Amino acid sequence: MTGQKYVSSILDMPYHALVVYGYLYCSGSIIRSKIVLTTASCIVAGPQEKMFVKVGSNSITDLGQVIPVIHTKIHEYFRYYGALDNDIALLFLKENVIFGDKVKKVLLVPQETYVEPGVVLEVSGWGSQNLPQKYAYLLLSTDMVVMDRDECRKIHNKKITPSNFCAKYESNHGLSDIGGPATHKDLLVGIVSYGACSEKGPYVAILTNISYFNKWIMLNTKRFLEDNCIPDQRKNITDTPTIDMLDEVQIGLVHRAIPGTLAN
Repeated sequence: MTGQKYVSSILDMPYHALVVYGYLYCSGSIIRSKIVLTTASCIVAGPQEKMFVKVGSNSITDLGQVIPVIHTKIHEYFRYYGALDNDIALLFLKENVIFGDKVKKVLLVPQETYVEPGVVLEVSGWGSQNLPQKYAYLLLSTDMVVMDRDECRKIHNKKITPSNFCAKYESNHGLSDIGGPATHKDLLVGIVSYGACSEKGPYVAILTNISYFNKWIMLNTKRFLEDNCIPDQRKNITDTPTIDMLDEVQIGLVHRAIPGTLAN
């Protein structure tokens, strides 16, 4: 991972979003024109009625498309088995984002897909004042390497559940916030839940497993569209790649059954 790029450009990850509520902020991922995916732990800390999303920006302070959040959906079993269990949430926007070079949606990894240890993920987030001043408030990205679950449990113990996994990163390439996307070859496979900004180590982050929640995401997206009388324009276009597509482009992602997925 040595020599990796740290300060990033929104052109390289146009699906990255800023989520702001009160004086707090975190990251998210654009998955539909009116839907942003983030962690539940990201939004439970602040006043959700004053939440908005900004997309298409290289920094927290730059201009971008700013859209209010009209509804949030936190997973029904958030913190069921532990503090980070089922750490996922959907944000529903008042208006559509305007897609372009700096604003695009990210594809979700298919359900029942296992990310093998050793796979390198590109993970992004917003810099903060806990980092050197030159990185503050900028869009940052870092490489993280997926870890074996047994090794992960030795470090994070009860924080590890079937709904998440671990990835390690270099000590000088941490991220300041949570909720940011973790992608492998343009597929969203995780979102930052915990541990990406450790100052003393271990430099091991916990990521929410998107494959585990694929069905939950699709179900709640459908409910939102139906409840708000929004036509589903996908029809012949899927937001989740087929397994044939996955086999063609992915190395290190193995399609297999993952028991215990909560779809409610």
